[in-house]
Amino acid sequence: MKSAGDCELLRRGVLCAATLLVGLRVAAVLANAQQPKEEAGVSIVEVPVFVRDDAGKPVLDLKEEDFKIWEDGKAQKIEIFLPIDLGKRAESALPKPLIRRNFVFFFDVTFNSVAGLLRAKQAAYRFVDTKLDPEDRAAVFAFSSLKGVFLVANFTSDKRLLHSALDSLGVDRRFVVTFDAAGFYNQVLMQPPPSEPVLVEEQPTESARPERRVENMNATSEWMRQLNEMGKRNDAEFYQNTVSMYLEGMRSFARSIEFFPGRKYLIYFSNGFDTKVLGVMDLKTASEHAELAASGDFETMATSGVNEEREVRRDLSDVMHQAARYLASSDCKVFPIDTSGLAGDANLDLIDESSADPQAVGRKQASLFEFADETGGKLYKNTSDIDSAMTDILESTGSFYLLGYNVPVRPASEQERYHKIRVEIARRGLNISYRPGYHDPIPFSKFSQEDRQLQIAEVITDNLAMESIKIRAQSAVFPEESGLVPVAVLLQIPGDQFEKAKRELLLEVYAFAVSPKGTFDGYAHGFCRTPPSEANGKLQKSGLRYSDVLLVPPGEYELRILVRNGLNGDIGTTTVKTAARKASTSFAMATPFFASGKSEWLNMLGYDPEKPPARVGSLGGKHPISYRGKPCTAEIYPNIQDRGDRGLLIRLYNFSFDSGTKEPDIGLRWEIFDQGGRYLGQPQFKLLEKPNRISDSQIEYMFDIRAEKLPAGLCWLKVTATDKMKGGAISDWVPLELR
Repeated sequence: MKSAGDCELLRRGVLCAATLLVGLRVAAVLANAQQPKEEAGVSIVEVPVFVRDDAGKPVLDLKEEDFKIWEDGKAQKIEIFLPIDLGKRAESALPKPLIRRNFVFFFDVTFNSVAGLLRAKQAAYRFVDTKLDPEDRAAVFAFSSLKGVFLVANFTSDKRLLHSALDSLGVDRRFVVTFDAAGFYNQVLMQPPPSEPVLVEEQPTESARPERRVENMNATSEWMRQLNEMGKRNDAEFYQNTVSMYLEGMRSFARSIEFFPGRKYLIYFSNGFDTKVLGVMDLKTASEHAELAASGDFETMATSGVNEEREVRRDLSDVMHQAARYLASSDCKVFPIDTSGLAGDANLDLIDESSADPQAVGRKQASLFEFADETGGKLYKNTSDIDSAMTDILESTGSFYLLGYNVPVRPASEQERYHKIRVEIARRGLNISYRPGYHDPIPFSKFSQEDRQLQIAEVITDNLAMESIKIRAQSAVFPEESGLVPVAVLLQIPGDQFEKAKRELLLEVYAFAVSPKGTFDGYAHGFCRTPPSEANGKLQKSGLRYSDVLLVPPGEYELRILVRNGLNGDIGTTTVKTAARKASTSFAMATPFFASGKSEWLNMLGYDPEKPPARVGSLGGKHPISYRGKPCTAEIYPNIQDRGDRGLLIRLYNFSFDSGTKEPDIGLRWEIFDQGGRYLGQPQFKLLEKPNRISDSQIEYMFDIRAEKLPAGLCWLKVTATDKMKGGAISDWVPLELR
């Protein structure tokens, strides 16, 4: 059974926006697709079709009637037909997701040379700097013999993150792919900016400078040798096992990326592995047998230089073909760039010894050709100009026809299967390529870790509104420390929306601070584990209150918050606008918040203050949602007319002292306004405890705040603090919900 969260992801906004473009016929189809569904499957199947003439030039004048499409041998009615030319993107009224390209930089650090890897990194860095359109996204993956295929940076248009991820491949040892951030956030960026930043837009080619190049080359060389020290063994069995691990990793990666929507273009930096381990000829012979290679039938392909047939490792060749087919079905074209041509660069001392054997080079290229040929991509071989190859990739992916048809109705027994697609065009003499099929979506319970990360990438980067889990959120901002501002994320999640269960309820909470430029400048991630006894008790009766902390540079932000049910994949999202203020020696106030007393709610923190994660940096064990040095629970949108057990916590900084009493000379004022800004009155207030003097420059107060006979609904409590001696005043707002 498909969860509501999965179905929401499949009913993508791109198709909704296309409704405006393709008329009432498609509008009816899409309206049907937007209805909530629980069965597995998608509503519309998208098939991008690339059409080229014999010279390789795009053909852009075809009409809908020129196309025919089949699924599993049955003709399908074309419901969406959109010619797309990204060369005219600026003039296009098409929605952004429809014209977005998703690039994948895939670095093979096992079947590669140090020189090739280094130059590939530099070319990718320049591509991000100068050719990546603001509407496009990119991700960084890598493969090593020790780690398999791993995510370095998730899909993003944030060039700083992509720069940092590319630099991290062997250069910066501090870099750790942060599981907590779904692969979005680079640990390096959590450090305060150095006096001479190395990853800034004003210095896009920093890593290409001569002195930096030597540093990168040496570090990359050392890193690769460490990753592959066991690979120095000239052992056929070891090599075969490494190839097996590589192909299994590629198959798993290909299966995962299928569930990230849109068109993907994988730029694959590798020397390739020697297909002698499969019993496959070199590229020239493999090209002559392209049909056999595409189908994975290597029976008639002999080892290069040997006329008789060779026994084929069918298990490995099947895995290879399956990985290539998964990539093709994922709407992903593969563009391998054979980096072995760079190994003889006169400016580099690192030579790939295998390049001396032309037959071995041909067999390695055959492994790269398989992925390009099966997916409709292109192999760039024996080239020392990676930049030109990447420019060609950009141009070759710039125009296509997007076809769409309703997914055929089929019984549940035929779900979670592969469905073959065939496209034909009426005009003769043209070359076409398209995705050859697709898999039905799998249940969330079968998602791999990569699937789950890519799901987060889609929701967060596209800022999708998801409502399978209802959440309310508020932020609280605290004074800057060491160049970063602590921003607390406060959540309330009603518990009656979760079914009673006999097992633990697991909720994942993500929060990302996104700047007006679209950069990711901070994150938080935590888990809420609720045992059955609590899930069927307090959680069902009231719900969950949760708080966590992001560290961000001063500035304006949109906090994108996501909660996902770890059992069924249901997702809820919300956004909160917040301003992180720069440090000041003048009078200041942290965002006031209501600290909850006894209640029927479950209360959780995003991390243990006694064991703080690296992401909270200089805060260490200090949690800002605290009172008298101990973490507390924040209640958001309180009803101050219900006489509940809560107190408003006000924390002030840099105040003046009364010359006589030596006490802070501070005044406080309270006002309540409705959503339209109309003044409703003043609440009753009472100091609950003696003020807590944290230091000579910090003090906190806890007030009981109550109101009576005010109209029900959302409103705002305005809190104004005044330094009576210096005359400075500062105000902040706290949302209320009166009932």
